[in-house]
Amino acid sequence: MKALLILLISAIITWTLALWKTTRVTSATELSSLGFGWPLQWIEQDQSRFQWASYPQDARLTFVKFDQLPAYVDWGLFAANVLIIACALLVIYFSFPLILRMFRK
Repeated sequence: MKALLILLISAIITWTLALWKTTRVTSATELSSLGFGWPLQWIEQDQSRFQWASYPQDARLTFVKFDQLPAYVDWGLFAANVLIIACALLVIYFSFPLILRMFRK
């Protein structure tokens, strides 16, 4: 049960990181293929319809309600991100009591 909870929390963190992380765009040609996700980029989105007056700019994963932007989701990389974050959470979970004991002495 704890394993499923850790995987669920890791999936939520993975999705949240993809939404919050920005991608640096240095030219208009890069807008056609922007990668999002951390530590592995698992979403690719075409934002070529947006043109900025100057570059570089920071782009975020965008959801337009009336007209969805073309996007590709690599579910294998998503799963890999979830596992990476789950491993990090397990390291934190198991090392936290050890760290507390070191500071108490």
